Amino acid sequence: MERTAPLDFETAAVSNIVFKAENPEPLVFGVTYNESSFAKFTLIVTDVNEAPQFSQHVFQAKVSEDVAIGTKVGNVTAKDPEGLDIRCLLDEEFTALPGSMSIHPSRPIFSLRGDIRGWLKVDPVTGEIFSVAPLDREAGSPYRVQVVATEVEFHLTLSDVNDNPPRLAKEYTGLFFCHPLSAPGSLIFEATDDDQQPFRGPHFTFSLASGKLENDWTVSKINGTHARLSTRHTSFEEREYIVLIRINDGGRPPLEGIVSLPASHLLSHDPVCHTGL
Repeated sequence: MERTAPLDFETAAVSNIVFKAENPEPLVFGVTYNESSFAKFTLIVTDVNEAPQFSQHVFQAKVSEDVAIGTKVGNVTAKDPEGLDIRCLLDEEFTALPGSMSIHPSRPIFSLRGDIRGWLKVDPVTGEIFSVAPLDREAGSPYRVQVVATEVEFHLTLSDVNDNPPRLAKEYTGLFFCHPLSAPGSLIFEATDDDQQPFRGPHFTFSLASGKLENDWTVSKINGTHARLSTRHTSFEEREYIVLIRINDGGRPPLEGIVSLPASHLLSHDPVCHTGL
């Protein structure tokens, strides 16, 4: 006899199989006998504690990255093939340490695996998942962890909050111009930030950080990420200048970053001296 399908205690704990045997031809000529005989075979399936079954292989949720610690961000659900509750039980016979907990081996609990940033916790009884630390979309989104009763994945996608001020996209050596300055000089620079960018890209605005700078410098926007710093005149002293520029990202809420660009008025014989750049 060969098994052609998996055995399942919950579906059929006992199976009765009847075998029939018969001879197509008489054994002895002229002797009357039954042409067939029957035998009963009883198959008893013993129960095995099977792993819980989650209602889906991947659970997903989406929350804002600035949610308060302790916020519920999602939950997982599972059922036990034996019909037992997926929950954590206190063992009444365990009395070695007051307040200690013993887990019944046939009633698994929920736990997390792979929570490398320590952002989440799961309620072992209900499967509800909560934040236990500040979340950061820029550090990891979607954030994937495994919920263990059996392995199932929970994906937490963080919706962006505008929490990163604009900055320069790279380090700039600055604007150099030679004495005597024969024409206004300029420098093109680029801004960026670490927040999720809108579909059409960022739209930064640029301005001088102090009204005192407006007599000597001007900032003009080129596009959503680039601007040009230019001199207003040619009468500069031979020294280094630090020009502070305010960049606004226009987000919700809007954030500003103040960056500095160096500008040097050099003597004409300086090796790095050039005009108009």
